[in-house]
Amino acid sequence: MESREEWVERAKTRLDEWNAQLDELEAKARAAREERRAQYERLVSTLRRYRDDAREKLSEIQQGGDTAWAEAREGLQKSWTTLSDSFRDAIEEFSAARQVVRIGPFKDLIASGVRAGSLVTLSGQVSVDGEGNVVGAGDIAAQIRQCYANVREVLSEFGASMDHIVDEMWLVTDVQDVMAKLDPIFAIRSEVYGKNPDVTQTLVEVSALVMPELLIEIKCVARV
Repeated sequence: MESREEWVERAKTRLDEWNAQLDELEAKARAAREERRAQYERLVSTLRRYRDDAREKLSEIQQGGDTAWAEAREGLQKSWTTLSDSFRDAIEEFSAARQVVRIGPFKDLIASGVRAGSLVTLSGQVSVDGEGNVVGAGDIAAQIRQCYANVREVLSEFGASMDHIVDEMWLVTDVQDVMAKLDPIFAIRSEVYGKNPDVTQTLVEVSALVMPELLIEIKCVARV
């Protein structure tokens, strides 16, 4: 049978884990857009209350004698289990919270990105500025840079960066042109990521993109 000292050490370890999770969730709550912040802060407040209740019960156990521990063991175990389950459920609710970002010239037509749990899926980004004007017509290198600049802007709305990308797809109108310029093009990619990224990539040729001047569209998936 687990002794009081063993149980207390296990409880302390769990509290340390909860504190680390709370720190991470509070950072995400601060970074969230306004429409999600209230929900996130409510969940963090609930988690903090569970954490504080657990601390109080742990203190009671530490201050009580062995006899009191033996008498109260079953009730304390049930109480601690309830707290653990509540904390886990709140964490799952936080992680499952859906966040939608709409920015840029097409925000009234499509979502720029959607987060579900830790997965962030971005709509394909093309080489346009904030007003919807094409950047780098006829210049694949310039368009790649602008596509990635738009990717980075959407990611920032989720508190994420290029480091969080795990998969990308390039949709190009001329795959032969891309292959002929592969070295300088991938040099731009490494420059944008700040390294040779550990990111899966798919290259697909399409007959046309949304505007005739566009040569490439980049679609990314991130995990935060």
